Amino acid sequence: MEPGLFSTATLAAMLLLTNIAGGQIANGLTAYQKQILQSWYVRWLAIFAIFYVGFNNLLNAGLLATGAIVMLEFFLNETSRFYLFRRNENGRLKTIGSNALEYFANQ
Repeated sequence: MEPGLFSTATLAAMLLLTNIAGGQIANGLTAYQKQILQSWYVRWLAIFAIFYVGFNNLLNAGLLATGAIVMLEFFLNETSRFYLFRRNENGRLKTIGSNALEYFANQ
């Protein structure tokens, strides 16, 4: 494709139409297809594909996808043991080392 073939407005319109129509794709899926798309390995493959299309390099895509997966599955997942944003009983975020300070304050 030669550079400058599509104007910025054309690309923006294509992106807008893709976002609008993308929500309708899920309506045409069977229950089995929805179950497959909700599995963890399909999500990981999609993350890798996004990074590969962006960088067009397997090593960079693999490293960044691994980092993104670790962040999403461990540090930003509310059910994970390593979740970063846990809240106290009074609704405030726990800070790193807050348990250690409470431990020494009670001694």
